[in-house]
Amino acid sequence: MKFLSEEWFAAHEKKIREDLTPGKASTTMTELYLDCPDGTDKWIYYSVEKGLLAEIKMGVGRDTMPAAKFGGIGKYTSYVMSAKGEIDAVKAISQGHFKFEGGLVKALPMLGVYNKINAAKVFPDNEY
Repeated sequence: MKFLSEEWFAAHEKKIREDLTPGKASTTMTELYLDCPDGTDKWIYYSVEKGLLAEIKMGVGRDTMPAAKFGGIGKYTSYVMSAKGEIDAVKAISQGHFKFEGGLVKALPMLGVYNKINAAKVFPDNEY
């Protein structure tokens, strides 16, 4: 299944809904994937309410990306490395793989939720 395809996105959403558990965490966040293999910049928007996925969207073009409290911007290849576990998403910010937008201190309580969302990107048949 091609990473960031519609088929992948549906499986990603399903896995997030299965893996997240109720809690206190509530926020919105985006990921902007620059220089995707098809020549576009793609984004994924996540809304989490009380630890559960409330909304998820995927689109093309930075100008159509919804506003969010937090966000990450990076090259497609960096997101692939993160999804495959080759780089740690948090350390990747300090290493320059990703640019973080929003208050980092306020984002730290969301780390557990983000780690589950990131883990839900990986499927045995992913094609990058």
